[in-house]
Amino acid sequence: MKITRIRQQTTKLSYVVILLCLLALNSGLTPTVRAQTTTSFSVIATIPVGTDPYGIAVNENTNRIYVTNYLEDTVSVIDGSTNTVIATVPVILAPLGVSVNPITNRIYVANHNSGSPLSVIDGSTNSVIAQVPVYINATGVTVNPNTNRIYVTVSGQVDVIDGSSDTVVSTILPVNPGLGPNGGIVVNPTNNLIYVIDGNSLIQVIDGNTNTHITNILGVVSQSNNPFGIALNSDTNRIYVPSAGISGFVSIIDGASNTLLGTVPMQETDAFPLAVAANKSTNHIFVANFNSSVSILDGATNTFLGDSLSIPGHLLGVAVNSVTNRVYVTNSSDNTVVVIEDTSLPPTPTPSPTPIPTGEIDYFALGDSIAAGHGLPEGGDVEFCRQSARAYPNKVRDALRTRYEKVNFYFLACSGATAKVPDAKTLKQDPKKFLQNQVDFVLANLFDRPTLVSITIGANDFEWADTYNVIRRLSDSPAKYLTWANQTADAVGQTVRFQVHDLLEHENVAVVITQIHNPANKESNFFKLYPGRPCANVYNVVDCYDRFAYAVNLLNSALVLDVYVPLGSPERLRIATINAPLGKDFSSPRTSCGSALPDAGASLVQYPGDPNSNSLLPWTVRKLWGIGNTPGDCFHPNETGAQVYADAVNTAAQEMGR
Repeated sequence: MKITRIRQQTTKLSYVVILLCLLALNSGLTPTVRAQTTTSFSVIATIPVGTDPYGIAVNENTNRIYVTNYLEDTVSVIDGSTNTVIATVPVILAPLGVSVNPITNRIYVANHNSGSPLSVIDGSTNSVIAQVPVYINATGVTVNPNTNRIYVTVSGQVDVIDGSSDTVVSTILPVNPGLGPNGGIVVNPTNNLIYVIDGNSLIQVIDGNTNTHITNILGVVSQSNNPFGIALNSDTNRIYVPSAGISGFVSIIDGASNTLLGTVPMQETDAFPLAVAANKSTNHIFVANFNSSVSILDGATNTFLGDSLSIPGHLLGVAVNSVTNRVYVTNSSDNTVVVIEDTSLPPTPTPSPTPIPTGEIDYFALGDSIAAGHGLPEGGDVEFCRQSARAYPNKVRDALRTRYEKVNFYFLACSGATAKVPDAKTLKQDPKKFLQNQVDFVLANLFDRPTLVSITIGANDFEWADTYNVIRRLSDSPAKYLTWANQTADAVGQTVRFQVHDLLEHENVAVVITQIHNPANKESNFFKLYPGRPCANVYNVVDCYDRFAYAVNLLNSALVLDVYVPLGSPERLRIATINAPLGKDFSSPRTSCGSALPDAGASLVQYPGDPNSNSLLPWTVRKLWGIGNTPGDCFHPNETGAQVYADAVNTAAQEMGR
C-alpha cells in the first residue's frame, strides 16, 4: 500500500508506543458499542477518476470535490451535483494531501516527490496558477480560510504559506526529536489552533497566531504519515485520529482543553482504519478503513452506528460535504471515488439479552496496590496489603457472576508488590509482596476448569511510592534517567514474561495484564518541589512531567514488547489498556496535586480531601503543602477509576471466553 512509500525515521520511543497500542488494541481490550440506525447509510455513486486516487477535499461553496491521483500526477475535479469528473488538472509528481480555501476558491496540493513545490489551483478555471517552494516530501496540508494561511507538513516540520502572496512566511520546526510532523494536519478556523500528527506518537498543537508550538497531546497513536489521519468537527471542537493496525481504534481529543478524552475500538478486528472526516451537520464521523469498509461513529454518543459499510478495495482518503451530507471516499483498488449518502436517523440502542449464569470459574487477582484497592473504603489490613472490597478485582468477580453460576475468587494483590525480588523486610511483612509468590500460589491451586488471572504490576518497581527517590530520578541527567527508566521497564517486562509463560502452560488458564494509568497532573506542585534543579531535556521540553509520562509509557510498552510479543501473541493473553472514559481523567484535580483540570467529580484518582479515601501522601509532602492528615494520595484509583480497570479486565476476559 502507498503508506510505505513515505519516508519514515522511527525513534525507539515512537516505535515502542506505536507497537504498544497496535498490539494491545488488537486484543479487543475495550468493548465496541454499536447502535442500530433506523435507516442505513448507502453508496449512491461510484465515480471513475485517475490512477491511484489518494487525497480528497471538498469545497462546500461550489460543491466541487478534488482528488489527488498519486501515480498519474493529476487532480480530478468532480461536480458534486452530477457526480461526474469535469476536469483533470496536471500537477507535480506524486500528489498526496489536498485542501481547499472555500472563500478564495483556491485548492492546495502537496506533491510528495522530494523537492516538489506545493501546487495552487484556481477553482474557477481548474488550472495551476502557482507553485510554492516548500521543504522536501510535502504530505499533509490544511487551510484556515479566516486568515488565508496554509499549513503543510514537510519532513518533520510545518511550512506556513500566505495565501495572498503564495509564499512561505514561516517555518515551524519540530519540538521533539525523531520524526516530528510528517503527515496529518488540521486547523480549527475558530481559534486558529493547528493539530499536527507527530511521528513520536503524539499530537502537536500550534498557535496559528504566533506560529509557535504550545503543547503536546500525549498517548495519541496514529497512522502518522497519512495526510488524512486526523479530522475536526469545528461545531463540537472534537478532533478525531484513527490508529491503524491489524486492529485499531479512534482517539478523541477535546479541543477546548487539548486533552485526550478516550478511544473507541473499531468494529472489525482487521479494519485498518486509515483516514477520517467529520460531518458537522450530523455529527457523524466517517472512518475509511484500508481493508474494504467505512465505519460511521456517532460523535454525540461515541458509538458506531450499525455495521461498517462494505466497499471492496483499498480505501485511502475520505472527505465530507456537510451542506449536502455527501461523503466521498477514494478507492485505490479500482481508481474510483465512492459517494455515500449520510441520511441515517438518530440511533436506537440495541437491547442485550441477560445471560444465564452457568458453570464454574476460578479467578485469581494478582498485583500491587492498584489491584489491591489501596486507599479505598472497606479495606482489610491497613498496614501491609491494604486490600479493599471496592478494588477492581471485586468488580471483575461480580461481572463473572453474571456469566458463571459459581466463581471461586482468590484476592492475592498486595500493596507494595513488585516484579523484582523485594528485600527481606518487605517479604516478612507479607509474602504476597512478590509477584512470583502470587503466581506460585495460582500454580499450586489450579483445577481442571476455566481459570482467569489478572495482573497489575510495575509501579513499585519504579519506586514511585518513595518521594525522595522520585525527586532524585527526575533530577538525574538525561542519559542517566533514560538508562534507569529503560532498564527498569525491561526488567519488569522480562520478569512478568516468565511468570505468564508458566501460567499459560496450563490450557485452562487465561491471563489479563493491565497497563497502568498516568496519575500525574502537569500542573502539580510535585513537579516544582526542587527549585533550581529543573528536569533536563527528554523531549526538548524542560519538564519533570514529561519524564514521568515517559516512564509510564515505557512500563506499559514493556508489557507488550517484552511479554505479549515474545510469547507469540497468545490467544489466552490480553494486555488491557487503561483509558479514561469521556469526561473523566486519571490526573488529580486538587491544588496540591495539580491546579488544572479535571474537576474533583471528573477525577479517577484519590485526591487530597477525597471523602472516600483513607490513603495519605508521604508525610514530608503533606508537611510541605500544609495539608496535615488530609486523605488522598494523588495516585491510586478512586472507586470510579477502579471500575475503569474492572471494565478493561472484564472485556478482555470475555474476548477469551471467560
